[in-house]
Amino acid sequence: MKIWKIDKNVNDFAGFFLEDEDNKAILEEFLDKGIYIDKWSELELRACDTDKPFADCLHLWSGGNPLIVSEKAKEIMSSKFNEHVQFLPMIYKRDNKNYYVMNILSIIDCVDYEKSDLKILMDKYIIDVNKYCFNENAKKVPIFKIYLDGVIKRIDSFVNDEFKNLIEDSGLEGFKFTEVFDFEA
Repeated sequence: MKIWKIDKNVNDFAGFFLEDEDNKAILEEFLDKGIYIDKWSELELRACDTDKPFADCLHLWSGGNPLIVSEKAKEIMSSKFNEHVQFLPMIYKRDNKNYYVMNILSIIDCVDYEKSDLKILMDKYIIDVNKYCFNENAKKVPIFKIYLDGVIKRIDSFVNDEFKNLIEDSGLEGFKFTEVFDFEA
């Protein structure tokens, strides 16, 4: 089994900004903390790079690193992985299509600190990972964020082969996968 970093293709497809940049605080407050959000007000999106096609996974340039997905992507992912990700509606008025920001609910402690190549500040604080090695906990969920030294690393999201294959086999566009760990290597 392999673990992949999931991201979006920012070079070939359109992206979004928040119409009201003050709403960045809402995204930062609620998303990717492993908490299901009961009350959510749709945030309005404004497109950029509209000379490029709209994909099933789009970048939100307004801060953080959330994945914005199409209705089609939401339906495909929800059918199989609903307990691990929540889809919160966003508003884009110009094209009558629905978009959603992904709230990843599974946040796990799965970094093998002994084998990973860690970026450490002042011989004390782990601030990033140059090369990931994961423990068995990473095999338990299809999409997740990680704890890094007890703190949620909110920028990166990870998936296993099953999740990646579902996206690719469904023909969804705009997703980018980078292999970060192979349990069999």
